[in-house]
Amino acid sequence: MKKIVVTSWCCLLIVVCAARGYAQEPISLGLPVVVNMMVYDKVKTLTIKVDGEYSIFNKNGKIIAAGSAMHKTKLIARISDFFLSNRVIGEQKLLIRAYNGAHIFLNGNPYAESVEFVINGKGSFSVLNRVKLERYLIGVLAGEIDDETPIEAMKAQAIISRTFAIFSLLKNPESAYHMTLKNPQAYRPIMFRSSKYSKAVKDTEGMILTFKGCVFPTYFSAVCGGSTEFSGNVWKLDFDLPATIKCPHCRQARQYRWDLSMTVKELKRLLVKNGLKIGTIYSLEPKKKSAVSDRVTEVIVKHSKGISYVRTNWLRGVMGNDRLRSTSFTAKIENDKVTFSGQGWGHGVGLCQEGAAKMGAEGKSYEEILSFYYPGTELKRIE
Repeated sequence: MKKIVVTSWCCLLIVVCAARGYAQEPISLGLPVVVNMMVYDKVKTLTIKVDGEYSIFNKNGKIIAAGSAMHKTKLIARISDFFLSNRVIGEQKLLIRAYNGAHIFLNGNPYAESVEFVINGKGSFSVLNRVKLERYLIGVLAGEIDDETPIEAMKAQAIISRTFAIFSLLKNPESAYHMTLKNPQAYRPIMFRSSKYSKAVKDTEGMILTFKGCVFPTYFSAVCGGSTEFSGNVWKLDFDLPATIKCPHCRQARQYRWDLSMTVKELKRLLVKNGLKIGTIYSLEPKKKSAVSDRVTEVIVKHSKGISYVRTNWLRGVMGNDRLRSTSFTAKIENDKVTFSGQGWGHGVGLCQEGAAKMGAEGKSYEEILSFYYPGTELKRIE
């Protein structure tokens, strides 16, 4: 298998594992890496403000407006063009670029560098933020972890978030965008100035994680619940991923244990609404358990019309991932009420954020944290 190939800051060659045991040809990315993030889709209007120098470009790259700052104004979609600052702009695509650390505010939220607006037709448009990877990562850290997280755990998060971003970009290099505000990582718009998040990104600049010489999807979850999970129990993937591990570090986390109660009728309503043909629910029984953790992969739903087999990852999606927090649970029905009791929060694959924070608080380095949660991996620096 080919290994990651790094050249100069002018050109980056990275190998992505295309299928189990194979690697595709190297893909070239210009440096610095630029992320295209979908901020809004099919919106009809939004407010724009720029707190410093800016230029507005048309689809041909020609400057059609510029200034030292832009006061709050509305951008409105017409059928095939835009209405901005009380005048019609006969363009289907606009790009605003901010300079010298200025921010572009969209509905009050700050974005850096440049923002593109594209007419979709029918009076709506999409909004893409085009931003350098290192700046994008600051917003990802703000979206994924608390600013009280120990700095070494924060550095570990910066490295795996950078790796995941590059993996996502390389997986679909021709796509108009590769990220959204929620997928594959949560992003929170913040001012890109001095912060603990900025330090974690700067101190690990250009560092990524590789497995068997390849960039891979560095999954992570909030609380693993005592053991990380085999990815095949969650998704169908063609990638080799690091082995699962037992994790003793998250046991004191507030989210380690949880309970969820609802009426049997509410549960039935959710299941029927999402396509399951069932009658009155009598019981929920685990059918399969993961070979590497306490997570349930499938449950038997006994009801008045028979028996149904339900994948627990589907069940989490139906019930809400923040309600049914993991697939490590038991369930019982008493007095027309179903109670789920479980541990962990999230799918459990890869790094456990609460566990990493505990390791950081105990003085472990980001290298030790990463090697614990992703055994057999290697750090590389893009330079």
